[in-house]
Amino acid sequence: MSESFQEVQATSYQCSICRGPFDIEKEGGIRGFIGMIPVAFCPTCKAGVADFGQQMDMTFEQIYDQLMSTLDLLNQEDPPQDLIEQVKARVQECLETCD
Repeated sequence: MSESFQEVQATSYQCSICRGPFDIEKEGGIRGFIGMIPVAFCPTCKAGVADFGQQMDMTFEQIYDQLMSTLDLLNQEDPPQDLIEQVKARVQECLETCD
């Protein structure tokens, strides 16, 4: 089988997303195939891909339920400012995800 990863050393690869070099043994990350296409993800991009996959699995109803439960918390007399910021970020994320 021919290796089509851009290898710098036996354990060093170039991330398929950010193009940064990473050492899979020292830093983590993953390499493999998406269909027939060889890929390597540094730890940061691997986490991003996993998060993206999780977001794609969420249904609109699940996102709505999360927002409604958060809004219930906001209806407190004096909601914490960090909670308000989290809600703003989550609403923006939902708007981008649910388009």
